[in-house]
Amino acid sequence: MAAANMILEIPQFDHTPFYCEENVYLLCKKLITSGIADEKGSDLFVVFISNEKKQIPLWHQKASHRADGLVLWDYHVICVQKKRDDDSPHPVVWDIDSTLQLPSSLGLYVADAIRPSFQLFSEHQRYFRIVHAPLFLRSFASDRSHMRDSSGNWTAEPPQYDPIVAQDGTIHNLNEYIEILDIDVSQIEPSLIDAVFTLKLGVVVDQVRRRCLPAFIKRSCYGWAAVKLLNMDSLPLSDCAGTDMGLRDNLRSHVMTPAVIVTGTGKEGTYGCLLVM
Repeated sequence: MAAANMILEIPQFDHTPFYCEENVYLLCKKLITSGIADEKGSDLFVVFISNEKKQIPLWHQKASHRADGLVLWDYHVICVQKKRDDDSPHPVVWDIDSTLQLPSSLGLYVADAIRPSFQLFSEHQRYFRIVHAPLFLRSFASDRSHMRDSSGNWTAEPPQYDPIVAQDGTIHNLNEYIEILDIDVSQIEPSLIDAVFTLKLGVVVDQVRRRCLPAFIKRSCYGWAAVKLLNMDSLPLSDCAGTDMGLRDNLRSHVMTPAVIVTGTGKEGTYGCLLVM
């Protein structure tokens, strides 16, 4: 189902401001039951965005009071969908808290909401915990205790439905998903792909992998912070000027999930990062 068609068939989503993790939990279930996603949710990926300082900037957010929609979140959660039998090969992003089109193409969302070209202080660099939706729907739990202040009062009104409990009876593990440390960031390697589909907490990647993939892109024909959507199974050679063909073909043989290449010029020259979805 192409993104254009999905826009016409969007069901009414439950949304509670400041409870993005629960919004995405219900979103995934709605996409599955409405037929927009695979019946098992295998084409959905839940992405937690945060860092050690709990300070991550995102643009085009409904909670913002600025014209550009900038919010400095402690963490945020979105859903990325990639249908292998889709007429459109590009993944889409479902972010109910965004003012961007719902869903947005992954390229548009990265360019407008994440803005990798924007120069950030180190404490604002964003990490991405990528969890396969079927694992998330079975394992996630929240008693909403993180939304109470020291006196026990709500910092934001909670949803009207009961708190989410994991299938194994766990009543709260949100902190396990949103605690993202520098040491949690994974190196891009074949085993990382399997981990996305097998680990309850998925994998953590950062925004720029200069040292990890120094030779992946020698130079870019797209300019600073261009975002190239790709399916590694069918990436044309012409799509990345100067690509190290041996390295690229090696990655292609292992990376079977949606991915994004972000390229840019820094102190070490032109580099690329591979964000596996």
